[in-house]
This record gives sequence, C-alpha cells and structure tokens, in this order.
Amino acid sequence: MSLKKVKSLREKMQITQKELAEKSEIAHATISRIESGKIKELKSEAVKRLAAALEVSVDFLLGYNKQLRRQRKESPQLNELVNSYEKLSFKGKEQLDNYIQFLVKKEQEQ
Repeated sequence: MSLKKVKSLREKMQITQKELAEKSEIAHATISRIESGKIKELKSEAVKRLAAALEVSVDFLLGYNKQLRRQRKESPQLNELVNSYEKLSFKGKEQLDNYIQFLVKKEQEQ
C-alpha cells in the first residue's frame, strides 16, 4: 500500500493537515506521519475516509489507477456525467464538447 500522494493531493486542494484530519476524521498526527512516510499502511476504512476527504478514488490514492478522477460528494450527477463522457469515442466527446459550448453561449446571451 502506498500513500505517497496524500501530501500532493492535500496541497492541490490548498488545505492544511489539520483540515484534512478534520475532513477524514483521522488524527492530525497520523496525517503528518503518513505524509512523512512513517506510516505506510492504514485500515481500509481509514483509506476510504482519506480518499473521500481528498476527493479521489481509493484506487487512485493507492496508485492502482493512474487516472485522477475527482469524487464530488456534492454532485453525484456530475460524477455520472464524467463517467459517461469517458465512455464516449473521440468523435462523441468532440460532439458533446461542441454542444456544451453552444449551451453555455446560449445561456450567456439570455
């Protein structure tokens, strides 16, 4: 189990170790030891809470999946849209991108 990404993900979110500790319900001292490499393994429940707090999948956090997919608790619909988008062909993605741009422009004109 590798937790090397914790610090960089936390920094990208622009939150402190203390804030991550509060979000994940993991002790601040434990977060500090994870980031310094002193802790290399956590119980699965703690890994899930840490991944959720960092808004990434457990697979990404542990290095099993190289593709960053932000998990958005506040918008399950957005997660579903992103998952559907990733299943489209290049041409399908291009068409959807064009349609989104059209809708945004139309909204801005109103």
